[in-house]
Amino acid sequence: MLSHLQTLSLEEKKRASSQIQIHLQQELKSVSGVWAGYKALSNEPDIDWSLAAPHLTWVFPSASGQSLNFKVPTQGFKRATMGFLEPEGEIVNLDEISGFVIPGLGFAEGGYRLGRGGGYYDRTLSGKTQLKLGVCFEVSLLKDLPYEDHDVRCDKIITEKKVYVVKAEGEQKWN
Repeated sequence: MLSHLQTLSLEEKKRASSQIQIHLQQELKSVSGVWAGYKALSNEPDIDWSLAAPHLTWVFPSASGQSLNFKVPTQGFKRATMGFLEPEGEIVNLDEISGFVIPGLGFAEGGYRLGRGGGYYDRTLSGKTQLKLGVCFEVSLLKDLPYEDHDVRCDKIITEKKVYVVKAEGEQKWN
């Protein structure tokens, strides 16, 4: 999947990211509180969080051991050892976060995510009931992915083409 995503031009990624941001604006216009976003890597949709939902307080992930902390970037961002941009600021308790926007290299019909193999989101969000919105490029939608009981499912998957609502296990949704 990663090699397939690398074939998308910068212009295609920008255009698709812009459309994903428009869909996010619609999804987030009636929510409130603190929400978790992410800083995009080169093969992920690049979202301007201040435009996607300026009424929300945005926090961003920071690796801590084998899980994630989420912080308000009051002191900006720094490059982490794994190459990610991580926020510098105060940690926000997971229970104070209303929802999560989660990037993925791919998503399957059941809402399961193909990440980068570290399992950080799965460990961090296990048992959390907040809304989880997965974001990826349309070319990253998959019919199926292997998953385990501890893998976290997203409630909706947002691409440049549309917002897919994840249905109950076993139901078809990519139409």
